[in-house]
Amino acid sequence: ESLEIFTKNHVHVDRLYATLGRYDYVAIFDVADQNFAFRIASQINALGVLDTETWPVIPYEEFSQLLQ
Repeated sequence: ESLEIFTKNHVHVDRLYATLGRYDYVAIFDVADQNFAFRIASQINALGVLDTETWPVIPYEEFSQLLQ
């Protein structure tokens, strides 16, 4: 059901993992901005079946350049 939210919002899930530990699933997806990612997460949370946490990331090379 939560995967339908990605489809409805025209978001491609690059990878989906089942995990052991704190989280049962990890979905890797790319969107234009963080606000859109938070909207997707909020829609999934509203279903009441999953809790989400968003982790914005950048490639390590970009991060390294920020430190210079």
